[in-house]
This record gives sequence, structure tokens and C-alpha cells, in this order.
Amino acid sequence: MPLSQAERDRKRLEKLKQAGGRNVLLRLRREETAALDFLSRYHGLGKGEMVAKLITEENRRISALIMSDPEARARFARTPPPDQKQN
Repeated sequence: MPLSQAERDRKRLEKLKQAGGRNVLLRLRREETAALDFLSRYHGLGKGEMVAKLITEENRRISALIMSDPEARARFARTPPPDQKQN
């Protein structure tokens, strides 16, 4: 029996949650494109806006991981900006 659009959307959303936003962007196969279409509809955004939203969420997640680890936070704080690095 064919799945309804709602059931397909639910499965796509679950797959996206498991894969993580950035992973989906790195592998835009037909299946992920369909998932991106779904997310765009779900959030009422254009595809470009949805991609930006996924990247922003992934960057926030990475920043939170860095800030939650005292050792990583200290390493991050000691790293000078690229224009100030010495050879």
C-alpha cells in the first residue's frame, strides 16, 4: 500500500533528524532534495532560506559543544585570529 504524503514527510523528517542538518547539505541526493522540499514546506521557507537555517543550527550546535568542553574552550580562546598568527 502506498504511503500518504504525511507519512512520507514524517519518515523524511525522522531521517533528517538522525543524519543532522549539515550532513544532508553535503550529500544532496534525490532523497535529501525531497526532504529539503518537505522542510521548506514545513517551515514556510524557500529552499535557500531552509539551507541557511540548517547551516545556522549546525554552527550553533558546534559552538555549544566547544563552549561546553573546558579544554576545547581554552584552546579556542588561545587561538589568535588568522591575520595575527605568527610563522
